[in-house]
Amino acid sequence: MTFKCSVICNTYNHARFSQASLRSIFDQNYNNIEIIIVDDGSTDTTVEKIKDAIRQSPFPHRLISQQNTGNIPLNVNRGIAAASGEYLSFLSLDDLLLPESISDKMKLINANPKIVFAANTCNQEINDEGEIIAECFKSPLYGHEISTAAELLEIEYAKIGTVYMQGTIVRSDLVRAVGGMDEDISGDDLILRTKLFKH
Repeated sequence: MTFKCSVICNTYNHARFSQASLRSIFDQNYNNIEIIIVDDGSTDTTVEKIKDAIRQSPFPHRLISQQNTGNIPLNVNRGIAAASGEYLSFLSLDDLLLPESISDKMKLINANPKIVFAANTCNQEINDEGEIIAECFKSPLYGHEISTAAELLEIEYAKIGTVYMQGTIVRSDLVRAVGGMDEDISGDDLILRTKLFKH
């Protein structure tokens, strides 16, 4: 059995990038994926671009269109509520995933279901044209052996930004146990990581 990974996609006025971002999910070499897209009342052609792209989706998908809230944590939580996977991954529709992004992490998780959180310590940085401008943008965890969540939390406090939540995979029951994102506080990624590490 392989676990399902629900990819939670947030978007607002990402018409220029959304189709390429979705294609990067479609091109994943992991088969047990569902896609949940929350559009926060885009005023450009984002929704039309998404509808056009998801016709080609090899994975089950759901598009949630809503009036604009301007509240990213709230929108992520709506995506989480709609997800059915045992694991969650997060992607803003102006970012891209490499083809092995999900499979590399899920391979570890499927071999050892005690793993609840898997993330990259190095990411490529691209510009608005999709050109790579940094081959390895390193997080503070790059090259370090971390053995406890307390150590992760210490590095988070000292450096801020231990990992990007974009492309990270985390067990859905853990995200729900900490109440997802805090909808009344900005700094959504930092707060979610801190809550997860403390839990």
